Amino acid sequence: MSFKEHDKKTFIIDTARDFAARRISKRDFLRKTGMAGIGFSAFASGLLGSTRPFRGNLGGNAAMAQTPEETTKWLKDVGGKFKGTKVRYTSEATPPTVVLNQIKGEFTDATGIDVEIEIVPLEQVLAKATQDVQGQLGTYDVYYLDQSWVATFAQDTIDPVQYYKDKPDLAMPGFDFDDFSKPLVEGLALYNGKWAGIPFDIPIFITMYRKDILEKHKIAPPTNFDEFTAAVKAITEAEKANGIFGTGLQAKSGHYSLECDWTAAV
Repeated sequence: MSFKEHDKKTFIIDTARDFAARRISKRDFLRKTGMAGIGFSAFASGLLGSTRPFRGNLGGNAAMAQTPEETTKWLKDVGGKFKGTKVRYTSEATPPTVVLNQIKGEFTDATGIDVEIEIVPLEQVLAKATQDVQGQLGTYDVYYLDQSWVATFAQDTIDPVQYYKDKPDLAMPGFDFDDFSKPLVEGLALYNGKWAGIPFDIPIFITMYRKDILEKHKIAPPTNFDEFTAAVKAITEAEKANGIFGTGLQAKSGHYSLECDWTAAV
């Protein structure tokens, strides 16, 4: 690692720590990390300083979380040789991470490999990951990376596709990287033709609409944001006197979906 790269990572670590300790504002944090070439997706930037405000049971039905028998057998056969080791992972409180933390025992039972998951606010994930790769400490084995960090950490990651090719004995039967959506991979996990990780926390938008309202006004279900905006305007204009508007948003001030919804449409 060059001195320049070392200084850059030190700057990122110090900035993240200052923000975590509330010595600088979110605005200053984003400005400084931007100077260092670190960005945050609009979704993630709305979550800085706290874990995500998800509510309810994220664990799912216990039966749904159970590992298939053939997968359990494979885990025992392949993972058993690593019994007694530990995998350490740091992440913010995304729904997949929360669920992973709840069902990790199934993996440990099958392999004997302990799994330690550290859930912290996003800026602390950045600080911990940066410090770990800067000092080559090996504190963590797996990192949660915001998609806007991939370029910064790409040189410090293992290409999972190439790893599977090099170690076919460790490859999970039936796992096919081509099953991932190509645009998804290009947007979240690929850098200079190399996979820097596996897509994991993926917000996917689903359009739901009232069929009766669209049919009443002869509006086709929208397939892109331009059509969506036009449909919203038309419905609002036609139905607002009846107390019906073209769309609704989770737009309470400070709600994380505010950034997610709006920036997706910009």
